[in-house]
Amino acid sequence: MTARIRLSMLLGLCCLCVFSVACREEEGRRTRPVSFEVREGTDLGFDLSPDGRTIVIDLLGQLWAIPVEGGRARPLTNAAEERAEDRDPAISPNGMVVAAASDRPSGRGIYLLDSWASEGLSEGRLITQGPDARPAWSPDGRQLAFVRGDELHLVEASGAAPKPVRLEGLPSQQARDPTWAPDGSRIVFANANQWTWGRLWSVVVDGGPVEPITAEETRARRPCFSPDGESLAYFAMTAEDEVQLWLLDLSGGEPRLLVDTKELNPRDVRWLPGGNELLYSAQGRFWRLSLEDGRSREVPFVAGVRFSRRQPPTERAGLPEPGDTLSGTGHRGTALSPGGDRIAMIALGNLWIVPVNGEPRTLHRVPKTAEGISWSPDQRRVVWSAGPYGGADLFVTEVETASVRRLTDLRGHANRPAWSPDGRYIAFVHWETPALDTPAWQVEDDVRRLRVIPADQGVIASVDARALVDLPISWGDHPGFGHGQEIPQWSPQGDAFLVYSSTTWGGFGATLVSLSGETRRTEEIPTGATFVTWLPTGDLLFLREQRLWKVAFDEETLEFGEAEILSSDPALYPSVAQNGSVLYTSLDGLRILGSEGQTTRLGWPLLYEVKGQTGLLLRGLRVLPLAPGHEPEAVDILMSAGRIDRIEPSGRLPEMAGFSTIDAGGRFAMPGLIDLHVHLWDPAILDGSLYHGVTTIRDLGSPIARSASWRDEVEAGLHAGSRILFGAFNTWDPEPGKEEGFSGEYFIAPTSDDSPLLALRLLGAFRGDHLKHRGSASQHAYVAQLIGAGNDLGLTSSAHVASIPLIAAGLAGKEHLGVAGDRSDGRFYEDIVELFRSADLWVVPTHVAGWQAVLFAEDPEQTEAPDIGPFLSPFLRYWALVYARPGRAGFWRQFVEDARHGTERLHLAGVRIGAGSDAPHLPWALHRELEWLVEAGLSPAEAIAAATTTAAKILRLENEIGEIAVGKRADLVILDGNPLEDIRNTRTIWAVVRDGEMIDREKSRRSLERQREQLASATWH
Repeated sequence: MTARIRLSMLLGLCCLCVFSVACREEEGRRTRPVSFEVREGTDLGFDLSPDGRTIVIDLLGQLWAIPVEGGRARPLTNAAEERAEDRDPAISPNGMVVAAASDRPSGRGIYLLDSWASEGLSEGRLITQGPDARPAWSPDGRQLAFVRGDELHLVEASGAAPKPVRLEGLPSQQARDPTWAPDGSRIVFANANQWTWGRLWSVVVDGGPVEPITAEETRARRPCFSPDGESLAYFAMTAEDEVQLWLLDLSGGEPRLLVDTKELNPRDVRWLPGGNELLYSAQGRFWRLSLEDGRSREVPFVAGVRFSRRQPPTERAGLPEPGDTLSGTGHRGTALSPGGDRIAMIALGNLWIVPVNGEPRTLHRVPKTAEGISWSPDQRRVVWSAGPYGGADLFVTEVETASVRRLTDLRGHANRPAWSPDGRYIAFVHWETPALDTPAWQVEDDVRRLRVIPADQGVIASVDARALVDLPISWGDHPGFGHGQEIPQWSPQGDAFLVYSSTTWGGFGATLVSLSGETRRTEEIPTGATFVTWLPTGDLLFLREQRLWKVAFDEETLEFGEAEILSSDPALYPSVAQNGSVLYTSLDGLRILGSEGQTTRLGWPLLYEVKGQTGLLLRGLRVLPLAPGHEPEAVDILMSAGRIDRIEPSGRLPEMAGFSTIDAGGRFAMPGLIDLHVHLWDPAILDGSLYHGVTTIRDLGSPIARSASWRDEVEAGLHAGSRILFGAFNTWDPEPGKEEGFSGEYFIAPTSDDSPLLALRLLGAFRGDHLKHRGSASQHAYVAQLIGAGNDLGLTSSAHVASIPLIAAGLAGKEHLGVAGDRSDGRFYEDIVELFRSADLWVVPTHVAGWQAVLFAEDPEQTEAPDIGPFLSPFLRYWALVYARPGRAGFWRQFVEDARHGTERLHLAGVRIGAGSDAPHLPWALHRELEWLVEAGLSPAEAIAAATTTAAKILRLENEIGEIAVGKRADLVILDGNPLEDIRNTRTIWAVVRDGEMIDREKSRRSLERQREQLASATWH
């Protein structure tokens, strides 16, 4: 080896060492250790070894072993490294194997994990595949009973295919919590589902007629046989709806109450060998109950949790400055003309015509409720809808003259128009409810109808006589808007149309409707398809995994061919021309895919300038928050270009030319409020929020292009409203057993290797900056992948579920305390508190989301109250009453109480609490949320911080908003009363300033009424 070679190798080795050190340093900056010890656990699932010496427990989704006498817990699995949670541990009769329900990357189902008694569990062997839970070993160790959905199944431990157990004579075909009789002849189970409780029954192992075990009125769960098989321990509800532990002698007699304690965990109960003691958990701890003296003694444990956490992104781009020129990325409807040479578009407050090779042309102004658009086949007209949400109608615009005429004047909501290929008819969706005069008890009568009317017969005020087709339809599980902008799709011949409906998990069917009204339905729609559109060739175009696909469709047989991908481009909002070209929105704006496969990039065709602000001088303000009892001195605040320039003692700032001067008369000022949890389902939310001092909202789920359009229009000064930041997309766990993900404009469930990245890049293309995972996190590896991909793109992530795998992947915060997630909802204990505290997770509890449902359930007429009714569109009024439908008040009260309890515990531990409402139908929701935060133990100043300084940090905008300080955005709420003395004084609003502009609050209040007046006379153009 020459000296030159040795020198080269040495230099290469040095470079490698330097690179490795740099990588470790960079990884160290991106990750941090999380470490804590706990002596309490939430929702503790467990099993006892056959010899009675060891308890295997589920703590925070990891399995641990502790001595039955108590002591230090030994970790058996690692949730962070395995990107999975293990639940429902069940030890085999020989004590060698632990069965557990898990969502490990190799598949979701029941795993058999061995070697647990030594150094730790193996990776495990998957013996069932699906959303399976509650495994229970047969006494001989050859089989396991388990629950899939609400059905009882058996599987051989050797891994043969599972089979369902026949349950003949069961009142409802729901079974949970199987347990075997000691002789292996029968299985006892609860007639219940995941959320309910029910009577205990038994069935022979091979299945057959069921036999009742408990009285008919019993509401029970988790039965467990005594070693001799003569008794049954179980949890059951008392008459006061409290869960307690009971014992039933199977030879006869009444059930006996064993313990009467608060916060009993009805997860598991086990008999100790000898049959004289029971093991259960309560108050986050384990207890041994003696059946001889009825006394319980604690089984203490301590568990040390250790894992490495990826740091969420901390930097983000600032807010647009006045005078900045930006691309309009939002729209509320795009349609490619039949000839493929022009695009009709609703955006930036106008109806536009955009030539494919020319400059955009404005036709006329439209309300901020305008959306949906369809061309006439001769390209002379376009039809669209507008009006208060829940009360919209159809309008037609002449393209050459820009004249507008009303097409419908119907009760209810008419939208999603589609012109027939021959130009004679228009199909649309008509939702007769919600309407302002709909009685509260009829809110669930939300049937929408597919209607076809003549296109040229004047204003249609009643469809009874003029509707060619009038059929009830379903649009999936979220009325008011679909997951993929579904509209009636005319066949190329114009003699029929396809109505495609979808759920969160993808397509569940399509209906072919002829003009005579005949319907035929197919369930064999391509899995995960959205935005289904008929191509001129007779094939169907659709969106899946954020890409364009097509599939052959036979109208006679209703059969589909093999789907094929048309383009690898990320795509949303497709529209088809008669020549077969396809318009869609992609990463750089609009693109057109030609019939020969060529792609034309149009970019974002519309630009706007961020509204500039004139100067404003406010005199005589007392700035909050300060400590109670300290009266702030009056100051003057000078604002220009949307920011605070100077803050001086009152009287020191002179009058300035070009600046408006307003004397606040010594009133109190707090920073503009930030609502961290909003769903922009309706533009009326923008009016109500700003009127009540909310200057910034974070949208956490809505149709993405529509929300982006409202953001663009607010920034351009075209409409009043709160500043909008959004994530828009809500991600869900993909449905087990389905290979293809779901790609909508609101919900997404991407599953292929690159589709998560495509979805997140599309979110970034619309200038979104946050990702919310709404599912149950039943597939942690998938969700962790989304979080990691989002972090790489600078997107923060929050979720309904905050578990170790997701926090390790870089989850920034948790949405809701109450019923949205798992473990950390309801009563939780030290393990959850320490997990959140040590990981520096933030939490937005949203008490008011449940409280407003109680309010409307107890008094539906509150929707017409003077401080609520003016801000409710028919659509929002409908949703207010749907959430509060009869029989749900108790559920929502529990939600609020659990959220209050959780907020109190987390706040005392130092966990950051942010304020969010998630109650779009209650215009002053955020103020009530602040009151709930005070009830949960925050001081008024801390509650206000949750909606200002803390909220700004959560948004990564602490240098821009959340504080009244020089250089910050000029967002203020001026109050008549001091909220530090009474938090309810945040409602005593005298004025609202956003970006240095005094808001005309009464103009916002009158917005909905003005919309109705405008639509009646078509005065917007």
